[in-house]
Amino acid sequence: VRDAMNEAVQAMETAADATVAAIGAGQAVTNGAEVQAARQGVETSLSALWVASAADLDRLLTNRIAGKYGELTTNMIIAAVLLAIVVGLVLSISNGLTARINRLAGVMDSLKDGQLDVEVPFQTDGHETGRIAGSVDVFRLSLIEAETMRQRAADRDAMSQEERRANLLMMADA
Repeated sequence: VRDAMNEAVQAMETAADATVAAIGAGQAVTNGAEVQAARQGVETSLSALWVASAADLDRLLTNRIAGKYGELTTNMIIAAVLLAIVVGLVLSISNGLTARINRLAGVMDSLKDGQLDVEVPFQTDGHETGRIAGSVDVFRLSLIEAETMRQRAADRDAMSQEERRANLLMMADA
């Protein structure tokens, strides 16, 4: 297409040069049909160049758009995989933490119900549930100590009542 365009432009330049030379020499212009034909050739070549350029541009844009769609698809797949990984991690951490807290809550319910011989899990963990488990164990030990003190006080009271009864019986016998 470019070669045809160049030939048409060259023919028009040649005809235009001949026309200018004839006018400059004071001669009548006799190559009007040649100039018109050259002009028509340039227009035809220019139109063909326009169509070819538009088709080439359309092809290039189509290829570029297809490439961008491919990149977009790849990016979307990567984002979806990363999102799935993040959701999986969040669910895993959430379930693990919920299970630990539920076990500690079960131990606390047992302590509330008076079962002081339960074992408190997760005390050796180095994170939040380990600290909570340590606090629950301190609470359990405090309940055991309080129960021991109550039992001792009850034993003292029982002994005191026995001693009082024995003293009263002695005084009544005397």
